[in-house]
Amino acid sequence: MEERNVVALGVKTTENEKNYAAMWNGESSEVVGKDWASWTPERNDEMLERITGETVALSDVVNTQISVTDIYLENVQIADENTGEMRILPRILMMCKDGRTVSCVSMTAFSALSKIMRFKGTPTPENPLTLKPIQNKKGAKVYYNFQVIKK
Repeated sequence: MEERNVVALGVKTTENEKNYAAMWNGESSEVVGKDWASWTPERNDEMLERITGETVALSDVVNTQISVTDIYLENVQIADENTGEMRILPRILMMCKDGRTVSCVSMTAFSALSKIMRFKGTPTPENPLTLKPIQNKKGAKVYYNFQVIKK
């Protein structure tokens, strides 16, 4: 397996929280602050501009096709709207062939991408994933999924 970029901070999760980046890294779920990137370290300079630059919200590309060449995932702490308690959620940046970077903080998008990559592999510029983001709402909650578009 190719070497991946990983950064760790020593912050522990609570029992019911997961370290989503560590799940994709195949590591322990005890450390918060890790990140995961689909590219090799040789492409860091090229990708740094993409992960720190302007992004497009996943909600803005729903029901359109996106061709994902690279993915960056990091764990972020967000206050729960109801309780104010800090929760750890996956923030996903999908770098697209057309130069856009699509961003979301979503457990359902994380789960969907995990399943897709398990069967289709990690996207690369040579083998992008062509996806159609789908949004479902239930009350105030928003859920994301992806339809895989055949080449």
